[in-house]
Amino acid sequence: QADGIGHTADGDDELVHIQRLGLALGIGIGHRHALFAVLDLADLNAQYQDRHACREGIRGRMEEVYRRMKQQEPRLPDPEPGVISAFALARFFAETGPLDDFSSCSQLLKFAGLNIRERKSGTYAGSNRISKKGSSSLRLVLQRIIFPLIRKVGLFGKEYHERKAAGMPGPKNQVVFMRRMLNLLYGWYHSGTAFDHNRVRTCESQYKAQSNVA
Repeated sequence: QADGIGHTADGDDELVHIQRLGLALGIGIGHRHALFAVLDLADLNAQYQDRHACREGIRGRMEEVYRRMKQQEPRLPDPEPGVISAFALARFFAETGPLDDFSSCSQLLKFAGLNIRERKSGTYAGSNRISKKGSSSLRLVLQRIIFPLIRKVGLFGKEYHERKAAGMPGPKNQVVFMRRMLNLLYGWYHSGTAFDHNRVRTCESQYKAQSNVA
């Protein structure tokens, strides 16, 4: 698993990775413009992170590249008002590359450094914490994505503020919903369906029961 798109050691490896990514997204090697649109997205994401860049212009270009990618890979999620924008989706997939590269959501969580590890030293066993050994830039993108969602009127707002009122520290509380969002995006991509608000707010058993009735 390469660390995002185009972050390989040299130019030849980068080209191989771009071609592999294009195939995973359903883009044939002969479609050079579509293939290099994937690289464009990663490059634009890097430029966006540069505080001296003209961010608004880059934002529009990233959104356009994402729309072109979606034409090649229909499973890429559509922007959903109140949930996630085209720009946020572009930044997310610029960091992860094709989600088919990950055999499970657990592997994706590990890539992001959001997998849970118990702190141990000799006979000492401490509390469970995220590993933070994965992609720090992906964690930053996820943090930005969830900020509007954990407001009181946001998608995760009710649960977030219930946890906060129960005494959960802010950083730990945010990690819960960064992990939740990563799971949501992974499942959404693999489902190939439109976003389902009921799926987010309903536990697994209740959702399956409702689906069977429908």
